[in-house]
Amino acid sequence: MTNLQKGQVKPWVKNWFWHLHNEINTGTGKPVFPYDGLESTYSNVDLTDQLYRLTPIVRKAIDLHGVPLFKWTAWVSSFKMLRSINCL
Repeated sequence: MTNLQKGQVKPWVKNWFWHLHNEINTGTGKPVFPYDGLESTYSNVDLTDQLYRLTPIVRKAIDLHGVPLFKWTAWVSSFKMLRSINCL
């Protein structure tokens, strides 16, 4: 991602988010989410607020099931970095 030009960051993040969404869908047995549905579905979602709301749930899951805390904190750091460059 460090090699991307400024105009390439948003499409890269959108593609990454679409893949993430579909990995979750596949894991839960849901159908593939259409790429062209991302903006209409998520345009009014405050991702920072959702992360704030999700954090206690993930921390509880980590405590109960041994999910590696390092992977979660690394993901949160990446999310905050992407938010800081105002591409979401």
